[in-house]
Amino acid sequence: MAVSQFEPFCNTHSLDIEVLLSDAPTRTAQEAADVHGVPVSAIVKSLLVNADGKFVLCLVPGDIRMDFDRVKELISASEVRMATPEEVKEQTGYSIGGVPPFGHTNTLPVLIYPGFDEEGDVVPAAGAGNAVFKIEFKELKGILQKVTNIL
Repeated sequence: MAVSQFEPFCNTHSLDIEVLLSDAPTRTAQEAADVHGVPVSAIVKSLLVNADGKFVLCLVPGDIRMDFDRVKELISASEVRMATPEEVKEQTGYSIGGVPPFGHTNTLPVLIYPGFDEEGDVVPAAGAGNAVFKIEFKELKGILQKVTNIL
């Protein structure tokens, strides 16, 4: 369980984040929303893409399907593809389904995909498929501005 990677990162950066663990399945954004009592749009999907040979972490609302053409447009890339499970593990240190928005093995640029409620709370993964944390969107964005490059 890579929560053991995420929590030390939070402690090192003095981030007051409480990891919430669940016994219920949260393999989909809808399942995660149901378990944590939030709208599916508040679930943060952390999706790693390879854009023109460089990895970019895309944070996508749970109710939106990422559009590769839109990603190309947003980051001015000519080619974008999903990272393989092996690439995700190598670049982030986490397995698919548990990738948090920060605290990765490698510092990755982050694209915040349009569609989040900027005044509300969001629920990203915290290192494992059954681990999340709740945070105000504005606070998440502030953390990302400190620890990585937002595109």
